[in-house]
Amino acid sequence: MFADCRVSLIFGVITCAAGICGVTLGLYSASLLRKVTPKADPLVCGIGLIAGAPFLYLAIVMSSHDAILTWVRLSSVNLRSFCAIVTTVVWS
Repeated sequence: MFADCRVSLIFGVITCAAGICGVTLGLYSASLLRKVTPKADPLVCGIGLIAGAPFLYLAIVMSSHDAILTWVRLSSVNLRSFCAIVTTVVWS
């Protein structure tokens, strides 16, 4: 029973850290790119999804070998980089 609680805690910490880093990185990169082009928000979303695709593939392939590395890859910063930008696009 204790092992189940520890697994949930590790997954939650990794997910929260990746979310905070990814949202911050996505907002910062979109604000910098917005000075160059008005289409910065969709560009950052697309780049984040394309950059995150190899990590998702590796997570699926390596899931039977190491669970912690799988969580890190699934919670990668690239997959979280577009969350706040999508909200900005929808609300504007």
